[in-house]
Amino acid sequence: MFALGSTLDYMQSKNSLGETHYEANPFLPNHPSSDRLLLQKVVSTGFIYWSLDTIEYEPYRRRGLLIVNGIQWGVVVRNEYIGATFKYNW
Repeated sequence: MFALGSTLDYMQSKNSLGETHYEANPFLPNHPSSDRLLLQKVVSTGFIYWSLDTIEYEPYRRRGLLIVNGIQWGVVVRNEYIGATFKYNW
């Protein structure tokens, strides 16, 4: 679920930056390139999964994953709320 939320966040950011929106992530500039967004997502996702994997006590690992998912999906919902959506075709 985290990877899906992260992908949706990347797509929302990529499609809406430069119009009327700017990136609110403090680790990124206001108008980052799509390559910078993708690199940030890959590195942060790898770090999060590595960090959670080092937790030996299963309930703490699960709790950490739930917290990270909650934060990620909160960002995705907020992006949709402010109109930062993505286009998709089937």
